[in-house]
Amino acid sequence: MLSTVMSLALLGQVSGATPSKIVDASLFKNGYAVLTHEMTVPASGVINLEEIPQGRLGTVWVSSDSRTKITSVVLTKSSTKNVTEVSADSMGEVLKLNKGKTATLTLLTTKGEEYKIDAKIVEVQGSLLVVDEAGTRHFLPLSALLRFSLPDGVYSRKIESTKESPVLKISATAGGKVYIMALQRGMMWSPAYNLELMEKGKVKIIGKATIINELGDLMNQDVKLITGFPNIRYADLPDPLTDLSTMGRGADAMLGAAAKASQVPMQNMAFARRESGSPGADFYGSFEETATGGEMLEDLYFYTQPKVNLKKGDRGYFVMFSKDTDFNHIYTLNLNEGEDNPEVWHEIKFKNNVDMPLTTGPAVVMQKGEIIGQDELKYTSNGADAFLKISKALDISAAATSEEITRERGAIKDRYNNPAFDLVTVKGTVELINRKGEDVTMEITKDVEGELTEASNGGKIVKTAKRLNSQNINSRVVWTPTLKKGGKLTLTYTYQVYIASR
Repeated sequence: MLSTVMSLALLGQVSGATPSKIVDASLFKNGYAVLTHEMTVPASGVINLEEIPQGRLGTVWVSSDSRTKITSVVLTKSSTKNVTEVSADSMGEVLKLNKGKTATLTLLTTKGEEYKIDAKIVEVQGSLLVVDEAGTRHFLPLSALLRFSLPDGVYSRKIESTKESPVLKISATAGGKVYIMALQRGMMWSPAYNLELMEKGKVKIIGKATIINELGDLMNQDVKLITGFPNIRYADLPDPLTDLSTMGRGADAMLGAAAKASQVPMQNMAFARRESGSPGADFYGSFEETATGGEMLEDLYFYTQPKVNLKKGDRGYFVMFSKDTDFNHIYTLNLNEGEDNPEVWHEIKFKNNVDMPLTTGPAVVMQKGEIIGQDELKYTSNGADAFLKISKALDISAAATSEEITRERGAIKDRYNNPAFDLVTVKGTVELINRKGEDVTMEITKDVEGELTEASNGGKIVKTAKRLNSQNINSRVVWTPTLKKGGKLTLTYTYQVYIASR
């Protein structure tokens, strides 16, 4: 067998291969990024780009500076010739490489005796060696050969091959700048938050960004970190200009790829609020705050992370901001979840005052250097209230029951005057006990299918717009009582609902 020892490229890269660099990067959180690549047009007036941006359908755009004119953009193939030198790794392979030459062979007889002959190497096939000694051909097993010598023997050979590689050729004004913008997969950012609960009702909010780079080198580059919900319909479909997978496979391959197009939401932005270390560790002071604010473009917000230096394959950790704000403890009970065994949760409520939106991301809550909880911080607009769960409030117990009070049979009749729906009145009761050593502020929520007619203790009743085509309306009641230390509280509500008659 021949083993590769060296590879020599006659042409190396495509003749006059043009380097490119990333000069602008806007990163989403789902692995996509809008990148701008810059190239300088060589004296030949033709850019030969080997590292072709793999853009998504409709997002690949070629442009230039004001003094540069582009005459053509073509994706083609370029041939590269290579010479590979391989060496033999067995006597049989060396004999093959020296076929036709005369060698001194040292052989072993069946009795174990050595003898030598000078013979021309005629053929080596499998375990058979054929040599010619003065016109007499000998057919020998390779296993009988102990060693051999050749005055001008070779033990390696060179193999030529041709490799075709894709290259993007752009003809333009020599010395000018050409740019390729494309939405590409392989670069992203991931947000996270640290909320340190401090004394006097203050919380320190620290935001960080982890940038993941699998596309190309970022050299002292300002990077925009995007939050929002853009509609990128063809994020899963490659652009035909830069799609290397269909090169040379004809129109059928391209049409097959086009059939896979689908609408892919770019981000998962949730709206604020609920619609359905070591002690003394300084997670902010150890870093220089690097984010320089950002800007709102329509419904997207662009954080700016300046002077990012990350090679392809690198990960980067960047502290974006640190801000103190007021917070309140709040204990929540959602009676729509786990109705048989409702659970009270300890949450914190604070206002976003960092002068930029807080995008959806994981958040840890800390106190005195210890992590006391983690949850997902929902997208929170600048100036809006944010809520974050810490832990179950085991010292506050809740029990909920409901009972049918009255039933008016046939309250609604069909066109034949037969009973269609009964009107049922239901009363619900919630019992709360506070075993904590302090007063707590609570928020209790209950949604019902039907019309809420009464809620005790100042419960706020709202009619919601869910299931408008249903026989029943939908209602919600919210209580925000203060539950005294060691105190008990009973809440009641009454609603009416139409039930199909039997």
